[in-house]
Amino acid sequence: MTRMEIYFVEFKGQRYPTRILDIPDYGEQVVSVETLEDALFNENGEYVSKSARAIDDEIFFYATDEDFTERSDESLIAEIVANL
Repeated sequence: MTRMEIYFVEFKGQRYPTRILDIPDYGEQVVSVETLEDALFNENGEYVSKSARAIDDEIFFYATDEDFTERSDESLIAEIVANL
């Protein structure tokens, strides 16, 4: 099992965790939490700002906060691959 390395993205004064995972056939990709995704969009599904769009463009997959926190890199990669 590889060690989880957590990085943070800051948006509107909040810090959101991210991980860089090596996804088969996609290479290294940034994965974050659904709470970040929720913060980037308004109730109509539109970006709340240009910086929100720029952040979203860098995120490959949004996991539930629980999955992000509790799953190993390998387990989270398996979940992502299953949902592609």
